[in-house]
Amino acid sequence: MRRWIVLWAVLSLAGCEERELAALRKVGQRVVDKTEGLVQEAAERLAARAPEPAAVDTPDLAQRVRGRLQWDRKLAGQTITVQVQGDEVRLSGAIKDESLRQRAVELAESTLGVAKVTTTWTDLRDDPPD
Repeated sequence: MRRWIVLWAVLSLAGCEERELAALRKVGQRVVDKTEGLVQEAAERLAARAPEPAAVDTPDLAQRVRGRLQWDRKLAGQTITVQVQGDEVRLSGAIKDESLRQRAVELAESTLGVAKVTTTWTDLRDDPPD
C-alpha cells in the first residue's frame, strides 16, 4: 500500500518544490500510520467478538453403545443392559432370537472405542416344562 501512495505522490508531484514534497511526505506517512492503526484496531475487535467454539458434550462409551442398540430397527422392543468397564462392554438381557443377539454384539463391537464385547443372555429359548 505504501508503494502505491509513494508512486502516486512522485508522479503527481514531479514539479513541486522540496519543501512542498516534505510536507506531502509527512501527510502521506500520517495517512499510512493512521490506516495501519485502524486496521489493527479492527482486527482486535473482530477477534474479541469471535465466538468461542461450543463445548461438545461427547457421550461416553456406554451411551454410544446404548444409542446404537436403541435406534436399530431389528432390536426395537428388546431390553438390553449395557455395562462398560474401560473399553470392554458387557451386554445382557432376555433375547430369544440368536440372530438378534448376534446383531446386538455386532453393533457393540463396531462402536468407536469398544475393544471387547462379552454377553450374558438370559436363556428364554427353552420353555419350562408343564
